[in-house]
Amino acid sequence: MAASTRVFILCKSPSKSALYSCLHNHIHRHLYLSSCLGQETTATQKPQKEIHIPKKKNRDPTSVLQALSSTVKRDPTASPYMFHDDPFLLPRNSGERRRYALAAESGRKAAQYVINKWPEHFLAVQRDSPKVEAFYPPEKHYLFGDPSEEAVLERVENSDMKEALEMFYKLLDTGSAVSMETSNALLDLLCYHGYSGEPMPEEQGASAEAEASENSESTESTDPSEADSKGQAWKKRKTGREARWKENNDIEKLFNTLQERNAHAYCSMVRGMIKHGAATKAFIMYNEMQERGIQADVQTYNALIKGVVYIREDYMERWKVIYQLMKQMHLEGVRPNLSTFNTMLDDLRIMGVVGRKKALQTVSEMKAIGVEPSLGTYNLLLMIFYKDSLPPSDVLYDIMDTIDGTSFSLRHEQDVFFFKNAMNICLSLKDLELAYRVDLLLNTGENYKLAGDYFAQNVYYGKFFNLICLMDSVDAMMEYYEKLVPSALIPNAQVYIEMLRSMETAGTYDKAAVIWKDICHFSHHYRQPLLETLLSVMSQATDADNKLTSEFFDIAMEIKLVIAASKSRRDPVEWRSSSLTHLALICLKAKQLDKAWEVLDLFKEENKLPGNILLEEYLEACIEASDNQKAISCLQFVSSVSSTLALQFIDRVKGQLTLLPQERKKIDAILAEEDLDEAGAQ
Repeated sequence: MAASTRVFILCKSPSKSALYSCLHNHIHRHLYLSSCLGQETTATQKPQKEIHIPKKKNRDPTSVLQALSSTVKRDPTASPYMFHDDPFLLPRNSGERRRYALAAESGRKAAQYVINKWPEHFLAVQRDSPKVEAFYPPEKHYLFGDPSEEAVLERVENSDMKEALEMFYKLLDTGSAVSMETSNALLDLLCYHGYSGEPMPEEQGASAEAEASENSESTESTDPSEADSKGQAWKKRKTGREARWKENNDIEKLFNTLQERNAHAYCSMVRGMIKHGAATKAFIMYNEMQERGIQADVQTYNALIKGVVYIREDYMERWKVIYQLMKQMHLEGVRPNLSTFNTMLDDLRIMGVVGRKKALQTVSEMKAIGVEPSLGTYNLLLMIFYKDSLPPSDVLYDIMDTIDGTSFSLRHEQDVFFFKNAMNICLSLKDLELAYRVDLLLNTGENYKLAGDYFAQNVYYGKFFNLICLMDSVDAMMEYYEKLVPSALIPNAQVYIEMLRSMETAGTYDKAAVIWKDICHFSHHYRQPLLETLLSVMSQATDADNKLTSEFFDIAMEIKLVIAASKSRRDPVEWRSSSLTHLALICLKAKQLDKAWEVLDLFKEENKLPGNILLEEYLEACIEASDNQKAISCLQFVSSVSSTLALQFIDRVKGQLTLLPQERKKIDAILAEEDLDEAGAQ
């Protein structure tokens, strides 16, 4: 518009042709200037890099499924994937979860027994691709029957230790030389399993489990100052394991028969001894390696660091040995890895003050050499600095400041315990904001995969939800309840008790009916503490409207039926005076005098005495309703409980109710009985 104005100002010719000519010249001049400016701009721009589009990008075979999975969120109404997709079969409490896990394991053992007992019925049909060898019975017919290295390796491949060892000795008897690779493969298998010529653990699993259970029961309350037998049990619990490495066993015999013992053989022996409880022998063999100039690898040093706690009692002595091992690694040029430092922290975890002093130094050294800590590293720090006997620490706050928003992957066996222990600490600190930070970290990236198994997740969400009930609002509590139950959390009775206490504190009771419905669904309606808490919360609700009062009355009547039905159970729910009082008060608030009188009859049946407050409330309800008959019945009931209170009630009834002559006679008769009782007492 401005350009057009300038044209009309410059061209003041009255003729139309002159005006068109002026416009034509101006437009050409404008296009010329724009073209020149465009060329200058193009000349000053840097040439862009050529974009090469690849013809093909290598992707993971499950990349499409992963992309689809990322678009789907967890269904809070669905049952956990490990259970059958059937509401009737879904475990509803800890006992049912334990029975479910035992049944599943029993089914796997039974299936394995059947397929091993009658393999011919299963090997005839093999349609799985790829074939999973672990699902098939062990091969009893080998391709190589004559003594040879191939025969030994074939039996090692099938983890048949007894047959492999026998074939190895047969091969030696023929005078044939066995290669170092075959000898090391057999030695690795035997050291890993701790073979001693005895039945394998799966063959004696039941007896071993029973023995372990018996040992755990016998050491439950053992003191080190007691008799020798119990002192031995204390020692087992203190060391954490029992030595399974027998003296001069088949593994040592095999090792001694090797004409050439290289570093691989020594390292396998040391790791096997540490794993199976022979830490002292492992360090003796390590010293032999040092004398012969044989260098250990990083896995062997990790095993030696793990075994330090079994050869030294004093904390400083343990640290000196660990420090010496780390120094030797540096001299030999063996680079420590994540497992090295996590093993050190695991040792420091049970080294008291010394452990707490050296733990942070260990993590600093870890970062200095470029080893990135894993969630397991931070979990071990939590276990070092947070104990019941120690004051609160700020370590978890520092850890969260460091790893907020970080996505982790599984790198160590301790990684799956971080979130559960961190949430337990948040609960002990009563820090809701810190708990929300931990939960946000869990839902960052794929960190949810490190929450542990289903039972560990149930513990995590149980602690988290318990803290929300204690510290957050009822709305937030119900929001997380709907989000977590039952997909991530199967609540126990204590969870519902905390929810009810939170509702009572906030004075919000509109979700009581929903909670009672879920209590029945998860089979907690026979839990006496939970029923008593629910009755107490409903009876003490002061601001409940008519609709809510009616809901409370319906719930109370259902509870009454539940307790009556529990009489046939092995552990029936017993009526207590407080529970009956709360039940009667709920009936009175709902204007249900008949039901309240039935509760007073329950006091007589259960040999309980109602409190004065309940009796006063009942009489007040009778007076308010102008129900003379129930008021007189109340006087008769009170006269059998307390004479003093009966006299007070008689005065109130006479003064506040309009009585018929017959009703006055009944009251006078009650009064006369009270006078006779007082005279007899005098």
